[in-house]
Amino acid sequence: GPVNTRVVRRSVALAGERYAEDFGYQEGMLVGRRMGALSAGAATAGLAGLMVAAALAPTRALLRRIAPSPGQGPSEATMNEGFVRVHYVGEAADGRTVRGELRAEGDPGNRVTVQFLAESALCLAERDEGVVKEGGVWTPAHAFARPLLKRTRATGMRWEMTLSAP
Repeated sequence: GPVNTRVVRRSVALAGERYAEDFGYQEGMLVGRRMGALSAGAATAGLAGLMVAAALAPTRALLRRIAPSPGQGPSEATMNEGFVRVHYVGEAADGRTVRGELRAEGDPGNRVTVQFLAESALCLAERDEGVVKEGGVWTPAHAFARPLLKRTRATGMRWEMTLSAP
């Protein structure tokens, strides 16, 4: 969330007047209905605890002993079994709603993110048509846009979008 928020806000700034002054962005995680609040609370507490533990020298040393060493990570089977489902919802001032979904197979951190990075690099290296060629600080949405969408679809990622009337 903290990183994504900054990237989204930069994308909005680059889009200029296409977005309203009152543009907002939030993200969350879907959890089951039965144990949703408990699951969300446990995930939040666990992440907060890990961040505190990593910030303190004594617990950081313990984390180093129990965490995977550099170069270690999940097995090929584990990485292949993972998946990503991202749901997007956009609401316009006039009542229209845009819904989108990204579906990708493979571990989010060790497969899908790597695919995005590799395809972004190929957009630059192969000078795909539509890639921004001027300097500056660009987000993927503005630097690569359609070429990256085309490339990620070719890897098997599925992007869907629907627009509802007001």
